[in-house]
Amino acid sequence: MKLTGNEVLAWDNGNEPKHGGMRDINPVRFPDDDFLHPHAFEWWYLAANFHVATDTSLSGQSSDTPTPHTEFTLLFMVLKQRLSPVGEGPSGLVGLARVFDHRRVGDGSGTETGKLVSVLGGDVINYEEDRVRERVVWNLGRLNWTKTASEHRLTAAPLELALVASGPPRLRLGDKGVVDYGEGRAGYFIAPRLSLSGMFRGRPVQGFGWFERQWTDLSPRGKSWRFVLARLEDGTCLSAFVFEETRRYAVLLPPDKGESDCLHSSDFRMDQGWSEQGPVTKIVWDEAQLVATITSLSADQEFAVPLLPSFGEYASRVR
Repeated sequence: MKLTGNEVLAWDNGNEPKHGGMRDINPVRFPDDDFLHPHAFEWWYLAANFHVATDTSLSGQSSDTPTPHTEFTLLFMVLKQRLSPVGEGPSGLVGLARVFDHRRVGDGSGTETGKLVSVLGGDVINYEEDRVRERVVWNLGRLNWTKTASEHRLTAAPLELALVASGPPRLRLGDKGVVDYGEGRAGYFIAPRLSLSGMFRGRPVQGFGWFERQWTDLSPRGKSWRFVLARLEDGTCLSAFVFEETRRYAVLLPPDKGESDCLHSSDFRMDQGWSEQGPVTKIVWDEAQLVATITSLSADQEFAVPLLPSFGEYASRVR
């Protein structure tokens, strides 16, 4: 199936809204739920930290030690907002990619932590899915994103990245991938352990990333999500979110383990505070004997990405 951006917004598989204007959210099944859904709101979110793999500019010797101007964060998302009936509201479909330099540079160049160094993407031109090969291709202007069950490829000068699952490629959140937000439900899964390699600005890079996927008929307008995706030093992956300060969910994936080995909980705390360095998020999870403190590298690392009308602005921090 191949669709233009407008056709993606209008696409429906017959899953009609029922009580409360909400379509059914069924337990997540793969590969079916890798593809497009008819729900009004749908988003694909890919984030990564990476660094230049080698630096020979000064000594001629290869080094894997990150240096100024060589550590970066990628935020990439595709957002779909379809208000029904189509054409009678601010529907939209957009793909955005942002690359940030996240080290403070004291060389007088004026480059600071969190500086936006590359902007890619834009309106969705084409969407193509191949269910036999389990492949999805998005064309976002000059940015192309190809996704399979275990690999993501982002291509657009000066960026060429491959992110490959180094653990379970997909992990269901909630009850078999169904998250209850109280006002509505959503399908939700993540790929928390992706190994990154590729090129950025003509230099080889490496790092790690994670992928998040949701679909729902619950409008995000006026709603608040706070979520953290983190990989701890031993390779443990942590995902935690709080919705409207009333619904919360966390999952802990030990190193080299599968979905059946995950620890799930709605009984944890996610507190936000401030330190001399900047914003701090502290997660306390007694059952997992976990106290995780996540601190921004500096106070000026918060940035906002303008989204579609109902989504408002997406604020994030590089940590």
